Formats: sequence, C-alpha cells, structure tokens
Amino acid sequence: MVQEEVISVEKIYKIILTTLVCLFILLGFVGHHFWVSSLNSLEPQSDESITVQIPRGSSRMAISKTLEDDGVIKSAFVFNYYAKFRSNKTFLQGNYELSPAMSVDEILERIQK
Repeated sequence: MVQEEVISVEKIYKIILTTLVCLFILLGFVGHHFWVSSLNSLEPQSDESITVQIPRGSSRMAISKTLEDDGVIKSAFVFNYYAKFRSNKTFLQGNYELSPAMSVDEILERIQK
C-alpha cells in the first residue's frame, strides 16, 4: 500500500513537472514571436503618413506610448526597452512624419540624434 502511494506521488510529480516545462517553452515561443513582430513594421503595405509630435523633455516611455497611441508601433513596452538597449542617443523634440510601414529601427533613426 505504501509502495503504491509512492508511485502515485512520483507520477503526479512527473506530470506537474512536465506540464510546467511545456508551459515555460510555450511562453518562450509566444514571447519571442511577440517581441520580433513588435520590432517589424505595424502595417508593411501602408502608405499612410502620421504626424507625431515629440515635446521637449519627453521620456522614452512617454514617446513610446505616443507612438503606440498614434498607431505607428505595435507595442510601447517593446519599443521602450529596444530603444534603451539598442541606442544611447537622445530623442529630438519636434513633429515627425512617420508611417506604420516603418520598422522600429527606421523610427529610431528618424527621431534620435
């Protein structure tokens, strides 16, 4: 009887561990896909031009949120961290003609000095 309980506990432990590993792998794939898709252009075929205003003294997060709200990028979160780790340049104030067809790198090139 005790032997059967040990086997049952071991089976439950293996099932839980396997499930957690599978969920971790799935979350990794989903997170990677979201990150990569957020760095690409939002609408590659778009001809639309959107005027985005970056006020003086805006933080990187505020600029990211503005770009997301204006429909230029997919994720302010991804843009914010990508800009932080990709470039040490500062953002320039002003009005910019941007497009949902632009990648994050193209947008950063245009609004940073």
